[in-house]
Amino acid sequence: MSNPLYQAEHFRDLAEECRAIAALCATSTRRFVMPRDTAFDRSLVAKLRRRCQYFFRYLSAMMQKRQIYRLLPIVSRRFSHRLIGGTELKISLFRKNKITATWQVQWDAPIGVLVLKKRKGKRKPAFGMSLYIDDNTICIQQLQGYSWVDLPDNWPVSFIEACMEFARQENLRAVRVPMAHTLYSYRYPYLHASPSLPMESANELQEIRTKMESLYDATALQLGFVATGDWYQWNNPCYVRQHKVSGASYVPSIRLARQ
Repeated sequence: MSNPLYQAEHFRDLAEECRAIAALCATSTRRFVMPRDTAFDRSLVAKLRRRCQYFFRYLSAMMQKRQIYRLLPIVSRRFSHRLIGGTELKISLFRKNKITATWQVQWDAPIGVLVLKKRKGKRKPAFGMSLYIDDNTICIQQLQGYSWVDLPDNWPVSFIEACMEFARQENLRAVRVPMAHTLYSYRYPYLHASPSLPMESANELQEIRTKMESLYDATALQLGFVATGDWYQWNNPCYVRQHKVSGASYVPSIRLARQ
């Protein structure tokens, strides 16, 4: 039988390699900076880039899944209303995930958190969040509500505050929320209006973008996040940087000088 310590070390090395490859992909794409709202977003290169990023973030999440699943009870406490039918957290290799026979959700990041609501004796998706963890930072990629639900005004705040609490609990460095205009779904949302009705399409597009700006930008600023590049960021004031010594990590202790 193989040595358990060797296996643990092997998985840690693999996780580090996955993070390095994901960082390389993210860095390399910045070399091809192009104006947004162009055909590049829908090009084959851009699609492959997004799928590679998703895949490597999935691998990284699987290496941290024991830690990641500790986020679920925090989210559950934030959504404890009697009409809430439960909360779920899944790490998904595929973006589309079947919830029930008639409901499915499409995530933009591999870690998906879903809040279900009771309706006519059945549980149906009400709102959700997808995210990934990179460089000790929680990166929220998606905040998703469903039109059939009367959504409470503070549901995105509850999700982000749950991530902030999780960051403090797990000694993570920061929480990030994307600026709305950087999201693919902001630039190319699904429109119900017919393309033959340009005025209706334009109005629907503006309505969707206004809602997304309120959902991401306004919420992040309300919680005290600061604009950093394409993100709004909150830095964990309790974060203690970990140092590696002989392959292990430790948190340095604070020594008090003698009087």
